[in-house]
Amino acid sequence: VRIGSARINEKGTTTGGKAGDQTGGEVSIQNYYLHRKGWYVARPKDPTVAEKIAQAMEAACNNNHIGYCQAHRDSLRKIAVKYNYNLSKVNVDVEADCSALVRVCCLYAGIQVGDFNTASELETLRKTGAFEILKDDKRCKESTYLKRGDILATRTKGHTVVVLDNGSGVTSASKSTRAYVVGQVYTTQVDDLSVRT
Repeated sequence: VRIGSARINEKGTTTGGKAGDQTGGEVSIQNYYLHRKGWYVARPKDPTVAEKIAQAMEAACNNNHIGYCQAHRDSLRKIAVKYNYNLSKVNVDVEADCSALVRVCCLYAGIQVGDFNTASELETLRKTGAFEILKDDKRCKESTYLKRGDILATRTKGHTVVVLDNGSGVTSASKSTRAYVVGQVYTTQVDDLSVRT
C-alpha cells in the first residue's frame, strides 16, 4: 500500500529552502508505515470523493512545482484555486506542508473545508459530514483494511498522508475505480484528474 504526503524540505527542515520540490522527495509517494504517534483514519463516505482525493495527492507527488515549507504552506492553495484545485496544472513553484496539502486534496474533491493543522484535522474533517473517523486497531495499526482515498492523521499533532492503494483485505468490489451514485457510473481518469459521467 502506497501513501502520499508533503514531507520535508530540501534542507531536511520544516521551513526555509526554495519553493518547489528541489529533491523530488519533498512531496512524494512512499510505502505505508505505522507512524510512531499512531494513525487515525478519516474515510470519505462517498467513493467518488475518496478517488478524487487520491488523484489529487498523486498529482501533487508527481508535480515538482509543489514543495514543502510550513512558513509558506498556503501558497499552493492560492495558486491551485485558479485551476479548480487540479494539482497537475500548477505550473509555478509553490509550497505546502502535510495538512495544507491534504486540505487542497479535499477541496479538489469538492469538500469545502477551512484551514487546519494535524492537531485539528480529524475534528475539522468530521464536521464537514463527508468523513467517518475510524480509531479501531484493525484500520489504524496496519494497511490491510485501508482504502484508496483514506486520510491518515497522527493521533497527536504530527503528520498526515493520503492512502493511494486498497489494502489486501479490501474486497474486490471496493477496489473498482467505478462508483455507482444515484444510478450513474462515474469513471475516473487519473491522467488528467477529471471525472466523466
